[in-house]
Amino acid sequence: MPIPSRQIGWSTESNLLWEVAKQLEKASCQLCNIVGPAGTSGSSGSSGYAGDTYRTSSTSEFTIGTGGTITVGTGLSYTVAQDIIIAYDINNHQISMIISYDSVTGVLVFDTPSEVTGLGTFSSWIVNLSGAAGGNGSSGSSGSSGSSGRSGTSGSSGTSGATGTSGTSGAAGGYLGSFYDTTNQTGVAGAVLTMGLNNSDPWNNGVSIVSGNQITIANPGVYNIAFSAQMVKNGGNTATHIHIWLAQNGTSIPITGSQIGFPSNSVYVVPAWNFFVKTTTANEYFQLKWEINSNVDNAIVMTSAAATGNIPAIPGLIVTVNQVG
Repeated sequence: MPIPSRQIGWSTESNLLWEVAKQLEKASCQLCNIVGPAGTSGSSGSSGYAGDTYRTSSTSEFTIGTGGTITVGTGLSYTVAQDIIIAYDINNHQISMIISYDSVTGVLVFDTPSEVTGLGTFSSWIVNLSGAAGGNGSSGSSGSSGSSGRSGTSGSSGTSGATGTSGTSGAAGGYLGSFYDTTNQTGVAGAVLTMGLNNSDPWNNGVSIVSGNQITIANPGVYNIAFSAQMVKNGGNTATHIHIWLAQNGTSIPITGSQIGFPSNSVYVVPAWNFFVKTTTANEYFQLKWEINSNVDNAIVMTSAAATGNIPAIPGLIVTVNQVG
């Protein structure tokens, strides 16, 4: 703070105390403007923890549409009941739930798939966690209401149109088909055969037979295919067995085969069961395949019989198809 000037026998300008005070004030201001040296930088913080890792690959072989076991990378974060996607490419993949995972050996066990795209057996896979759907976002604010327009005058009533004819009722329960065969179909030992169908019921809707054996479904969906075949062994004394399975679009479907035995000749056997199948494009087709074991003669016949007395005709093969989803 400046020291006020006082008269001590001299003029204000030559007052010694006044001069000293002015010099001290000037030196004080210069010291205020001196900046000290910059301090040293602090040490870097430690790195954060690594996040969970899921993306991996596998060269284990398995067939799309099935559960199983493959070997993937070790040290991953998979846990029981997580959904994973196992993909060969964009057209061949499935989503399954984890049954177990060994992070030391990389052995991953998974359940039958909840979703399948494509088919076939491969040995090169990309495996990752199947992401869960995110929650719903918040609703946006409502815009302001526009002003109402003026009501127009009512027009005169028009004359009533003529009543149209009633349309035909759609098929109850979705698309369906019923087929049968009235011929005798003889097996050839060691050869893959296709079961034929030569008759269709008139009420079929969306399901038909093409080329005598292709059960063709016009509309994509989930269907139940059921069959029964009357078979007999006509010759030879050795025990014989056959296999029956289902093919889709010309390719055998995994895990659809069954074995049927014939202990001797003149024994009638009627194999009968059903398959649940899924189509994703229009006009996919299915075929019933069968084969006699190659160590016996060609003695198995899928046989039909004409009506006799009170007994109706016996078809050698019956197939029914109905949509279930």
